[in-house]
Amino acid sequence: MDSTKTKKAVAEHDREQLPWEMIEEILSHVPPISLVRFRTVCKRWNALVNDNTFINNHKLTFRFILTTMSKIYSVSIDPKITVCELTLDIPGIESQIKDLVNDCNELLLCCTEQ
Repeated sequence: MDSTKTKKAVAEHDREQLPWEMIEEILSHVPPISLVRFRTVCKRWNALVNDNTFINNHKLTFRFILTTMSKIYSVSIDPKITVCELTLDIPGIESQIKDLVNDCNELLLCCTEQ
């Protein structure tokens, strides 16, 4: 593989990566047994899973998803209700989401136009 193809492949890989905040948010809703396995993905995930703040926040996962025509909300029911809007910081994704197919443990399955 020549250097231009390598650079292009690396650039595409970097562009497809999710923002770290989104990865943290996703992992905060993963069941504990899976989190133990996910520690082996990379050093950064291992450090996150072992972080005391992350562990304490993970214990407060009595949540559900609330959707409207234009927004997606994560609602916490422990012991006070807090609502936070889940931003999809992926350029152009809002216009591509055709339907929210299902949600489970705050993981969303969306259908796009393509």
